[in-house]
Amino acid sequence: MKKIAVVNSKSFGKFFPEHIQRLQAFGEVDFHLFEPTIKGAQLAEALRDYQCIIASVTPTFDRTFFQNTPNLGLLCRHGLGVDNVDLSAATENQVLVTKVLGLIERQAVAEHAIALLMNELRKINKGQRLIKNDEWHLRSSCNSFELKHATVGVIGYGNIGSKVGQILHEGFGAEVLVYDPYKSVEDIHKAKGKKVSLPELLSEADVITLHCNLSDENQRMLSDAAFDQMKQHVLLINTARGELVDEAALIRALARKEISGYAADVFCQEPLDPTHPLLAFENVTLTPHIGAYTSESLAGMGDHVVTNIERFFAQLEPFDLVNERSWSV
Repeated sequence: MKKIAVVNSKSFGKFFPEHIQRLQAFGEVDFHLFEPTIKGAQLAEALRDYQCIIASVTPTFDRTFFQNTPNLGLLCRHGLGVDNVDLSAATENQVLVTKVLGLIERQAVAEHAIALLMNELRKINKGQRLIKNDEWHLRSSCNSFELKHATVGVIGYGNIGSKVGQILHEGFGAEVLVYDPYKSVEDIHKAKGKKVSLPELLSEADVITLHCNLSDENQRMLSDAAFDQMKQHVLLINTARGELVDEAALIRALARKEISGYAADVFCQEPLDPTHPLLAFENVTLTPHIGAYTSESLAGMGDHVVTNIERFFAQLEPFDLVNERSWSV
């Protein structure tokens, strides 16, 4: 009998139980909730009997983990990012790693980025506080600007970033500046953006929104030096990865009122500690990594994961392999 583990994902199968039923045709399906910091031999001991794992954004699947899970053949990320998976170690230990097809989450995450942007730009939360506190007379403090006359900087213009750029340009009339060293001028232009350098984007954008994958090169790319280059009172949005922003530098910029606000769905440590300093600022909007949480997106994500497990047990190559070389190892 096959064994499948669902690790730290509270959404898989919750809204679409047929996904679990399809997997139960192969054998046992178990749900595990671990502390985000567990890894290595301790995590391997808990999961050593499973052939397939459906993984969330935590915990970290490191080299020691893969060296101590001899039965594991497939790890499916129930999402896009694989920065919590040691891909080289997975390949060396003949474990296939897949991620969800980017288009499945594209609309949902792009819409969430726009929602965070508009909420912070138009001071929706502040307006509600004024009503609750009987401070209607202070409503002029909610004054803002229109995106039609704004310059928006998009860092990362792939699957989701390009959708956000198109919405901002075609829907709101914003000028869209793009920093993405991996995209050509022509490709960015087709998706309604203008390719610029990072310093140019930082110095000219009224709003900056992050949509790039996390790598060693861009970790904490928005540092004190980057904040110093930004326009006074810029608005910053992050639905990509928390580690792209130096949180200490961000908090300093907020405390000095150098930026007008911050809105994020991702953080360096998840779940976010309820005593985190960011929660002390009224001009900060935070959500618990729910960008992909729409019925359409979750249905597509779940189906993609289940299909890959079905293909794996049928000895067929899964879709969207991240470590393609492992298929032939």
